[in-house]
Amino acid sequence: CPKVYHLFCYVPPLTSEPPDDWVCLMCATIDEILSLPTKVKKGRGNLSERDLKLCRRLLFEMYNLWPESVPFRDCADLNFPQYLEKIKDPIALDVIKERLDEENPDQYSSVREFLADLRKMFRNCFLFNSKESEIYRHAKKLEEKLDQLLQMWLPEFAFDPLTDLVDKSRKTTKRPPSPQPGPSKKKRSNDTGVDFLGKSKDKKKKKKKKRKKYSDDNRSESDSDEISEGR
Repeated sequence: CPKVYHLFCYVPPLTSEPPDDWVCLMCATIDEILSLPTKVKKGRGNLSERDLKLCRRLLFEMYNLWPESVPFRDCADLNFPQYLEKIKDPIALDVIKERLDEENPDQYSSVREFLADLRKMFRNCFLFNSKESEIYRHAKKLEEKLDQLLQMWLPEFAFDPLTDLVDKSRKTTKRPPSPQPGPSKKKRSNDTGVDFLGKSKDKKKKKKKKRKKYSDDNRSESDSDEISEGR
């Protein structure tokens, strides 16, 4: 392979120097990538080999656009109050790269989901920055490059903002409502007549009757004592 990479910069990062006959994803033809198996292998993440290589190739193409990709490489650069006040879901290329890792439990489950994150990255930039800014123009160039590639490789996704997928995922990750305050554990009961402490309502009633009977007997005894004392 004629190209040169830092080991960590490759997708996925390389742990050692590859052999001489190694070919990188940027040198592979799109026909070679599209001819790869489309079946998801058990224990190898959520994507088939073809879809995974295709996503990685598209990500490489974004990184390869220099200097346009530089402001979008690290999500930590977006961690400042003014940005977070306006953008509720920051994302950058490093986060997308991590979600392509086969060992990541949150790996993308489809090419469409991967593309939706790239589109979201562009939209965030357009929303926060003015049209006259350099970073806005960089995002536009990256988006145009992506659509050019998609027109050739995956035309069904070209120029599709995929906002429906972003909105759907936002709804599914919504936190459940906080539990509402209710009666105490002792007072709550279910429809079977047994309270949540496992005691039967009927038994409670019987105990109440016994207590009542006992108090009535005591009252009658005290009354009789008073009568006898009166005599």
